[in-house]
Amino acid sequence: ERNAEILPVGCKMVVDHIAVDENNGNIGSCWHVEREDGITVPLTRGCSFYTTDKTTGLIKTGFKVTEMVVKTNKSLSDNLVGSASKFIQATEKFSNASAKVSSFTQRQQQEPKSIIEKYFQAWNNRDLETALDCFTDDATYQTEDPVFVDTFRGKDSLKEHLLKNAAT
Repeated sequence: ERNAEILPVGCKMVVDHIAVDENNGNIGSCWHVEREDGITVPLTRGCSFYTTDKTTGLIKTGFKVTEMVVKTNKSLSDNLVGSASKFIQATEKFSNASAKVSSFTQRQQQEPKSIIEKYFQAWNNRDLETALDCFTDDATYQTEDPVFVDTFRGKDSLKEHLLKNAAT
């Protein structure tokens, strides 16, 4: 089973760009995962597409794709991301992180502007109830990346996924 334990501790999802179609509630976003010092974790940039319920504004469906150098199996991808994470952690003493930490913290404390940013912020804070409140009860969420490959149907399925990965 795939989980987030291979990522460095304290990683956060950061929204780089977001596009919203106000007419139909479709949202596209580009994002990356970065450490607390603002350095992007290798092979963690991605794009997501979401549909929202026009009445409630909550997420109805989501599809997430993370950059991949090659299509890998679980063992290879775990080793690749895990090795990159260990390398980054080993080189921390050579980085001047103080200015980056301040910028990262400021971005994380800003009020989210969209339902997607609210979801990412809640996930980053491991506030699972708020994260789940961003989805409709019958939401479908698909992931295709080096860490997670699965489809979650319904809030209960998504909750189980989030609980497993929040513990890592």
